Amino acid sequence: MEDAFKASDFDYVATNGTVSRIRRDEGGPMWVQHNAQINHGNSGGPLLSEDGVVVGVNTLSVTEDGAQGIFYALATPQLRREIDAAAPGVAWRPGRP
Repeated sequence: MEDAFKASDFDYVATNGTVSRIRRDEGGPMWVQHNAQINHGNSGGPLLSEDGVVVGVNTLSVTEDGAQGIFYALATPQLRREIDAAAPGVAWRPGRP
């Protein structure tokens, strides 16, 4: 299994940002709107709180009414089943979005 990854597979870049709002589409997903840049290659990466807790999975960037820099992450609670299946034993904290 050690041969499955190269050291460079674990390189990362952290981008600071601010959460603007959390919204839930009626009958649909819960979105965390933020301004941390999402570029090609880092969608699907975690959106972390200041204390390192994953609160969402970065998903998309949009331009609304000409505004730039609007990014969305899917909130983790709605992804729990998929996360538990992919990472058995993950620790969940109550009270997060």
